[in-house]
Amino acid sequence: MTREHQKHREKEFVLKASKLLGTEWKIIEQREQPDFILKEKSQVFGLEVREIFVDDNRRNSGSKLKKAENYRSKELEKFAHNFQKQLGFALHVRLVRRPQHGNISVEELNQLEEALISENLHLEEIGYHNQVELKCGTKVWLTKEIHSRWYVVNDLVGLVHHAPGDLIQSAIDMKSSKLDVYRNNAGSDIRLLLSANRTKHSGKLILTSPIAKLFDLGGFSEVYFMSYPMEAYRLQASPKPNN
Repeated sequence: MTREHQKHREKEFVLKASKLLGTEWKIIEQREQPDFILKEKSQVFGLEVREIFVDDNRRNSGSKLKKAENYRSKELEKFAHNFQKQLGFALHVRLVRRPQHGNISVEELNQLEEALISENLHLEEIGYHNQVELKCGTKVWLTKEIHSRWYVVNDLVGLVHHAPGDLIQSAIDMKSSKLDVYRNNAGSDIRLLLSANRTKHSGKLILTSPIAKLFDLGGFSEVYFMSYPMEAYRLQASPKPNN
């Protein structure tokens, strides 16, 4: 993912979180450390944004699931662009792959190309659809459409994790180590938005009973958790121990 694409996603997360939380955040500036300067009514504050994943592990270079999803998406997007450029029309293609196959191989894409060519799609009307199975075991659902849509179904489905408390706390702890930098750059009111993209297998996280779950906010004024694009919560702070 390029930095430009990441910034676009962060902005999308902020606007969606504001809507789900029932706030009216206005973006004054998108920047670095923290990612945003926002305004809500008369309050101006800094907001750091971080995406979290079901297999999050910053000590081990982040989410392997997310990296694999990005790789397959890019490879399929590149293949689709080149293939449809030759055809002159768009397709809706869904791949259901065997989980053990990992990333898309050149051989699998070659088999996909052969299967699509054999359909003689240039002779078919818009709306034509069919299901084929590649030699490698990948099942392909294809439809001739006006708009192009290609994706791996496996990357969009999966079990939803209902108790990501440890992942959330770990993300807060990691970001809180940079809190002094954020405050120096944007003032004392610094908040944190943690977002899990539930439309992807790697981000299927939901916080059950968010009101009952307490977190150490690590010095942030507010911490929000969003299970994108369904719901967002203001996390409850655990009581500080008495000295």
